[in-house]
Amino acid sequence: MCSPSGAIIFVASGAIIFVAKGAIIFVAKGAKIFVAQMGGDMNSIQNAPRYPHILSPRWLQILSPRWGYSENQSFKFNNMKNTSILLAFICLLMLSACEEVIQLELDTADQRVVTEANFNATEGRCTVSLSKSGGFYELSNFEAVEDASVVLIRSLGQDITLTDLGNGQYSAENLSILPGETTGIQINLPSGQVIEAGNILTPGLATIDSLMIQKNAAGGGGPGNPPGGTEEKYVLSVKWKDLLGEDNYYRLRIYRNGEFQSGTYILADDRLGDGVEIMRPILRESYSLGDTLRVQLLTANKGYYEYFTDLANSDGRGFSSPTPYNPKNNLSGDALGYFGVWQVSEKSIIVR
Repeated sequence: MCSPSGAIIFVASGAIIFVAKGAIIFVAKGAKIFVAQMGGDMNSIQNAPRYPHILSPRWLQILSPRWGYSENQSFKFNNMKNTSILLAFICLLMLSACEEVIQLELDTADQRVVTEANFNATEGRCTVSLSKSGGFYELSNFEAVEDASVVLIRSLGQDITLTDLGNGQYSAENLSILPGETTGIQINLPSGQVIEAGNILTPGLATIDSLMIQKNAAGGGGPGNPPGGTEEKYVLSVKWKDLLGEDNYYRLRIYRNGEFQSGTYILADDRLGDGVEIMRPILRESYSLGDTLRVQLLTANKGYYEYFTDLANSDGRGFSSPTPYNPKNNLSGDALGYFGVWQVSEKSIIVR
């Protein structure tokens, strides 16, 4: 509980013990006020009802006119009004010094390489981002890993070395993957560390059937769109058909007026039915009239799906949210991150 400098407050069984600048005040309905200097021993405090008590001149100036305190005797509250006045005065002192911000000193873990490797098989483009993990209070500007050798490993065809674009970014385009081909990634760092992921079968391509917009009856909702207010809000739903005869893992990515909604993780799988129609409302977001929404449906490998599922779970909000942790990954070599192989389908809609 906040308190003035050097003060401690205890609350128990309907009573308040307030310790401030060398004095203890015990307050209870219908009871006496007992004040003892902190310089004395605990016995004098515990046995306070049997002893006369000492008040500082300032406390006497405040209390004596109302409660008629005189030296060498205790005094009682005359009524609950007096009790309320003193409690209000104590609370005022408590609220006067709630200013200090405490930042915990946390141990810094050893830095690890974070790999974000994506192979968009539909467009034939592979991109890899390499950086180093940061401390608890670091939210951006992570150190890039440069001068690495990044190779896309193919089971049918020639391996492809990605171009180093600088600042930890690597890319290869115009790639053609054969049906039934598996791919992997091999990263050789300047430090000698090797990061690998491999034998990932390119998934099939599920396509978006339709996008639907419905008015949000709650009038809002979702991060950045609080309920209430006069502006009408709308909810987006996405419908597609699951691919028959295989385990499928999906992720929806949404661009609102050209801006990727990076904090929104919408994932699905086909455990509840193979080859069935899937309808997914985006309940954590709501949109306004005139918004242009571009929706991408990614059909991805299991490792990619599990990584973003863990990331979504660790990003929960509220008091029941789990403790943040590193998501599961499909990489070897003591690295964080993922290697994702996916196909993509997309559609756009204007909210009207």
